[in-house]
Amino acid sequence: MNPEDKLNYVNQKQSEKHRVMMIGDGLNDAGALKQSDVGVSVVKSAFAFSPSCDVIMDVSKLKFLPQFMKWAKGAERMINIGFAYSLIFNVIGLAFALSGKLSPLVAAIIMPMSSLGIILIAWMGVMMMTKTAGMTAGRIKTD
Repeated sequence: MNPEDKLNYVNQKQSEKHRVMMIGDGLNDAGALKQSDVGVSVVKSAFAFSPSCDVIMDVSKLKFLPQFMKWAKGAERMINIGFAYSLIFNVIGLAFALSGKLSPLVAAIIMPMSSLGIILIAWMGVMMMTKTAGMTAGRIKTD
C-alpha cells in the first residue's frame, strides 16, 4: 500500500468508530502512524527517530506486542484507579474540612497520606501487571 492508502484506511476505520493501532517501519508510514490512535514504529536500531509515533519498538521484540498491549491496558487501569482514589480521598477530606471537623494541622498531616496511597496503588499495580504480562522487573521474559 502507498502512504496515502494507509492514511485513508486508518481514517476509514476511525470513522467507523474503531480504535486503530498502526504498526509501521518507515517514513512512508508517518501519516498513518500519526493519525492512528496508537502508532507503533518498528525499528532495527534503538536510536532510530520516528517523531510521528507513540511507541518505538525494536523489531526483535515485535513478537511480544500482545504482552506490551496487556501491560499498557493494565497501566491505564492503574491510572484510573489512582484518579478515583485521589478524588474520593479529597472529597471526603473537603467534606470534613468544610464541616469544621478537620483541623488544618490534622489536614496537613493526612494530606501526604493521599500521595503515599497513590504511590502504593501504582507500585502494587506494576507488580501485578509485570506478573500477568509475563515480565520480570520491567523486562520481558524471552524463554
